[in-house]
Amino acid sequence: MDGTLLEYRGISKSHDGSTMAVRDVDLRVRRGEFLTLLGPSGSGKSTLLMMTAGFDEPTRGEIFYDGASMRNVSPGKRNMGVIFQSYALFPHMTVAQNIAFPLRVRGNAKEEIRRRIETQLALVHLSGYGDRKPGQLSGGQQQRVALARALVFSPNLVLMDEPLSALDKKLREHMQVEIKRIQQETGVTVLFVTHDQGEALAMSDRIAVFNAGRLEQVGTPEEVYRNPATEFVSTFIGSNGTTQGTVRGRRGDRYVVQIHGGEQIEVRDNSHIETGSRVKVMVRPEEIMLGNEETSNRVTAVVDGISFQGDHYKVQLRVGNSDILYGKVSPEDRGRVAFGKNVPIAISREVRMFRHD
Repeated sequence: MDGTLLEYRGISKSHDGSTMAVRDVDLRVRRGEFLTLLGPSGSGKSTLLMMTAGFDEPTRGEIFYDGASMRNVSPGKRNMGVIFQSYALFPHMTVAQNIAFPLRVRGNAKEEIRRRIETQLALVHLSGYGDRKPGQLSGGQQQRVALARALVFSPNLVLMDEPLSALDKKLREHMQVEIKRIQQETGVTVLFVTHDQGEALAMSDRIAVFNAGRLEQVGTPEEVYRNPATEFVSTFIGSNGTTQGTVRGRRGDRYVVQIHGGEQIEVRDNSHIETGSRVKVMVRPEEIMLGNEETSNRVTAVVDGISFQGDHYKVQLRVGNSDILYGKVSPEDRGRVAFGKNVPIAISREVRMFRHD
């Protein structure tokens, strides 16, 4: 066994025979990892999850789970826990009865069911809530019940389809920590679907980024954030500004790009792009230093907007006639920038560029 629990081989799915919801996906999920399928609405991530659960079938390709093909295997025979966005708790049942449901379907003995319910309630910090109905619980508590029910029969894999999207920001962030804690304590493999990049960065061991049914990149949160493989990944993960330019040559281990306004910057050598090519340079706020006139890679920008973000100010910067970048200044340095004024900015030499045809 090579450590792979779940494998997709050439998976494609069309609901109408012509439009592809998922296109030629090859992906391996490692045993014990937390892997997130991340992408915008309609990117194919939930469709892939539903095929994994057995609620839909691939048009082409094959899914292997624990070394066995899932072709023609019903959802109930796959030994996977599933958590939906709506939680799908039975409103007429108590918390304990909801958690016990998968065990009763499997014919477990009453004493075994009781023991497992107590274990799961303790795991999700709901001991003493067994006799309550779902309607008597908060959204976060309902989420924990759904998680306990998905784990109670000891599956190797738990599938989660945007389970936190209905919660408010503070509770959502708390549940991110709780779900990750439970996953680490139990060692269960989690396949998690979300469109929230912050959620994916905070919770995942690896992230699989989807766009228009295609798998664009798979990597750790640090890899997809710092080394995006495509322009889409760069713009979808994190906050980005862009400036367009033309490659003018090389300087050491960097490309020299002439951006709008005529100024030149050095860019990381990562794209094997020819001199004379048109490119988009992707710049994150933390890759800009405002008001610094002494460092290299310096250009002049116009302050187009300033917004308070709590622990910092977000500054919108116009380079040339129309390219927009974003920087950050601390409250203490707020006086260094003023709306409509020119400001020198230093751009990191580690920024990435992509061909712009």
